[in-house]
Amino acid sequence: MNILHLIELEWLKYRKNTTFRISLILYFALLPSIAGVLLSFETLPPPLPNPQSFFDFPIIWDFMGYIGNWLAYFLFGFLGVYIISVDSSNKTLRQGVINGLSRKQVISAKLLFILALTLITTFYYILCVFAMANFGTNPFEGSPLLGQEMIILRFFVMSLSYFVFGFLIGLLIRSIGVATMLYFLYVFFIEVILRYVVHLNLFPKSRSMVYYPMNVVEDLTPFPSGSQEVASNSMQLDFNLFLTPTEALIASGIYLLLYVIGIVFILLKRDL
Repeated sequence: MNILHLIELEWLKYRKNTTFRISLILYFALLPSIAGVLLSFETLPPPLPNPQSFFDFPIIWDFMGYIGNWLAYFLFGFLGVYIISVDSSNKTLRQGVINGLSRKQVISAKLLFILALTLITTFYYILCVFAMANFGTNPFEGSPLLGQEMIILRFFVMSLSYFVFGFLIGLLIRSIGVATMLYFLYVFFIEVILRYVVHLNLFPKSRSMVYYPMNVVEDLTPFPSGSQEVASNSMQLDFNLFLTPTEALIASGIYLLLYVIGIVFILLKRDL
C-alpha cells in the first residue's frame, strides 16, 4: 500500500468532520486576517516600528511566522489531540487492522496525514507572505527575499511539532476533553511554572531552562523585533532567555524524533 493511499484513507475519515474542517478553515482565514488587523493601526507603541514595516522583506517572513505560531498552538495542537482521541473513541484504529491494515500501516497513515497537513499549511504560509507583502512600504524589495536562517523550514517544524505533541497527548490520555485541557494547561501554565519557578530557582545560572519542549517550538518563529533582548535584560539573567534559530531548530528536531518514537512504541504495544 503506497503513501498516497494511506493519506487518502485518513482524509476520507475526516473530510466531512465538522471540527476538523472548522479548525483548518480558521487557520486559513485567520493567518492573513490577523496580519491585516495590524494595518488598521497608524502607529504602534514604542519600541515597535511602523506597522507597515512588518510587511517588508525579509521581516514579513518572521512576522507571519509569529502569527502562524500562535494559530498552530491553538489549532494544530488541538487537531493533533482530536484526531487520535476520536479514533480511540470510535475504535477506528482497531477497525483499520480488522480491515486488513497492519499496525505499522495504521501508524504510518496517521503520521503521514499529519505530515501532509503540515506541508499544505506551510505552503499556505508562503502564499500569505507574498500576498501580504503588497501592503508593505517597499513591496517585493529587500534582501533576502526568501527570509533568513531557514525560516520556511522553521515554520514547518514548528507546525509539525504542535501537531505531533498534541497527538502524543491525545494518545496517552484517551479522553478528548481531559487530553485537550492538559495540552493547553501544559503549554500555558505547567511548562512556564516548571521553567521559571522550579528550574530557574534550582539552577539560577544555567541556560538549560530554555530547552523545555514547547519553549523551543515558540522560539522557532518569535516576534520579529528587539523584544527578546528587552525581556532577557528585564529579568537580569546571566544568559540569553531566547534560543537562536539554529538552536531552536535542532532542539525541536530532537523533541520531534522523541515524540514520534513514543507514538510508534505506544501504538505497537497498546491494545487498539
